[in-house]
Amino acid sequence: MKQKKQGRAGYFASIAIYFLIGALSGLTILQFIDAAQLWRTPGKMLAWFLILIGVMYVGMVVEIAVHEAGHLFFGLITGYRFCSYRIFSLMWIREGERVVFRRFAIAGTGGQCLMAPPEPDEEGRIPFVLYNLGGVIFNAVTAVLFLIPALLLPSTSAAAVFFRMLVIVALGFALANGIPMRIGEVDNDGANTRALLREPDAVPVFRVMMLINEASSRGVRVKDMPGEWFREPDERLFDNSIGVSAEVFRLGRLMDEGQYREAEGQIARFLTRDTATNGIYRNLLTADLITCLLIRGDRESAGTLRTKELKRFLSVMRASPSAVRTEIAMARLIDGDESGAAAHEQRFEKIAASYPYPAEIEAEREILAAVAAAGEKIPGANQDEEK
Repeated sequence: MKQKKQGRAGYFASIAIYFLIGALSGLTILQFIDAAQLWRTPGKMLAWFLILIGVMYVGMVVEIAVHEAGHLFFGLITGYRFCSYRIFSLMWIREGERVVFRRFAIAGTGGQCLMAPPEPDEEGRIPFVLYNLGGVIFNAVTAVLFLIPALLLPSTSAAAVFFRMLVIVALGFALANGIPMRIGEVDNDGANTRALLREPDAVPVFRVMMLINEASSRGVRVKDMPGEWFREPDERLFDNSIGVSAEVFRLGRLMDEGQYREAEGQIARFLTRDTATNGIYRNLLTADLITCLLIRGDRESAGTLRTKELKRFLSVMRASPSAVRTEIAMARLIDGDESGAAAHEQRFEKIAASYPYPAEIEAEREILAAVAAAGEKIPGANQDEEK
């Protein structure tokens, strides 16, 4: 219920902001066409219209890069350590003492900058406002910088129109990320900052999650990380994405440890609770629950969880090792489709070859081994082979 309310409000707010970006951009284009009397030559008018639409989309790409650079800049000046910087599928990640280039994309995100936190103060606090809002600040700053030439250049010039379009896009990004809301399935920077300000006890949890990300980038398995990082969060923290994320990490550690029966029970209980869990986490947990049920041999219960929503999610998350692992498990142990499972396995190996977190691949291979072992115990699980 909490997730649905937050998601619905954020959805309409984000639609309004992006509609505003489009409307203002369209108005700017029409004003330029009228001022330059381009309507007299339809071919020229169409060409300029397409060029200016292209400027808008280029501006969006630029602002994504600027946004993530803002997180990086303010993170560095407040004591954070660089882990990774990604724009679409272009990713730079620290491996040991080197920063290397990788290709990696996460569905539903244009970019991401991950950093490791500084040492906490005596009360266990760390600076978080500038780091979390750094992208918003950079978007706002670029809007101001673009505004200067937009005002100084002749108002009817193409250059002035270019900069006006960039101002609109930059300002739109600042609003979309700064106004607290859930966009799609993900809380934006403003929502995360508000959650940390409202609930100080979430700050140490936020720090631990960044430490987990840092350890993962260094190739450390979740099961080998310090146990105190995976304590169950206080129940009141489940009202925000910080606490929910921490619980998802904790449940994921049970999977990495091979405690599938324990993970099954705890995931099932968590999914019935009224929390601020977004759709991405809910589906990832459901996928893990299906895997646990299948390893235990309960195909019937696992089959009831394979909804249309989950199928769509797994299709979108095609680059996620855990999503592909779940598809392998369902094909082999629910459908008895060995050829389908083999196709998914080929995709898994393709992902594994370039995946930037090798420890996660190692963990998924162990889960797949448990799935294979379960298949040998289930009569009829490999129907293709029997045929």
